[in-house]
Amino acid sequence: MRKLLIIVFVVLTAVFTAGCSADSKETAMKELLSEQQGTYSGYVFWNAESDLNSLNKQLLGIVNSDEVMSSIRFSKLNFISMEDTSQKYDYVKLFDIEKSPTLLIFDTEKMILETNNFEDIYPLANEVNLK
Repeated sequence: MRKLLIIVFVVLTAVFTAGCSADSKETAMKELLSEQQGTYSGYVFWNAESDLNSLNKQLLGIVNSDEVMSSIRFSKLNFISMEDTSQKYDYVKLFDIEKSPTLLIFDTEKMILETNNFEDIYPLANEVNLK
């Protein structure tokens, strides 16, 4: 009987933890969504192996290009260190971010791009332009 109770407890704990994890990801994603219709929010997750200044320069070169600026308007563009433990959520864990840099772009409802290559913004800009 005691073994049965332990098994039930372990199973319920696992189910509860999995449910909380999904809720945490949804809640965290809501924090990252763009707040204004027609705009996008972008977040670059980087680690110490990446040169932040170089990443910033590369991303801004793409975001400020005519091709991207004509179709994608960013309301937020933030860099978040993968080692930063002061964040409200553990985004690296919640979004399974393993590589630096990782760029996440959100509209007002969902994540629309997850990439390790900033150049992937160009096809997104073309797609948004066609809508």
